[in-house]
Amino acid sequence: MLFFSRKRSFGTSVYAQVWSEFISRKSGLLGLLVIIILFLLALFPDWFTAYDPVEQGNLLTDRFIPPGKDHFFGTDKFGRDIFSRVIHGSRTSLLIAVSVVLLSSTIGLLY
Repeated sequence: MLFFSRKRSFGTSVYAQVWSEFISRKSGLLGLLVIIILFLLALFPDWFTAYDPVEQGNLLTDRFIPPGKDHFFGTDKFGRDIFSRVIHGSRTSLLIAVSVVLLSSTIGLLY
């Protein structure tokens, strides 16, 4: 099935037609929702995490705690919350991704 299965009506832009096709599909909306959630997690990590990603816990009691309601991904060998570390690390990954896209776009446009 073609993406543009409907006839183009005059007075509507191509972008409006693509958007209407996109929001009419459940998989498109689900993918958009996942991307928005990941983007918000990366931008505001302190809102979603209860633990400091670099603070070490008690090495006798907080090491290798399995995933649960307090630590979604568990803890590492130093008692640090792995979920907090992943969320805070996603900010760096997002910054690098945006920088690479901007740099490569600039080089490509100049070339």
